[in-house]
Amino acid sequence: MLKIEEITKHYRSYKVATILETLSPLASESSEQILCFYTNSTSQIQIARLTNIDNFNFEKIVFPGERLFFDAMPDAQLEIEKGMKGSTKLVDKIKCDLLRVYENSSELE
Repeated sequence: MLKIEEITKHYRSYKVATILETLSPLASESSEQILCFYTNSTSQIQIARLTNIDNFNFEKIVFPGERLFFDAMPDAQLEIEKGMKGSTKLVDKIKCDLLRVYENSSELE
């Protein structure tokens, strides 16, 4: 298991202790946002970042086994990077519409 000192050393620029979520007023009021879910099923720390949507920023360190719920536009893309000795490597790009959480409407009736 990684010690917090090691994590801080490798991810200093990501400020491990904080989560960056900055949404524009228009994006936060949009009814087009969807609830998304992602799990880090690896044994490595990952960095999840939403891309390709103007005025919508989201970046978070996702620890092994961590489950992540987040709001995004359906056209947004989640980029997953893994840490590699002081740098990162892009390992996946996932369209947020594929990570959408659907409610079972029959349970609500």
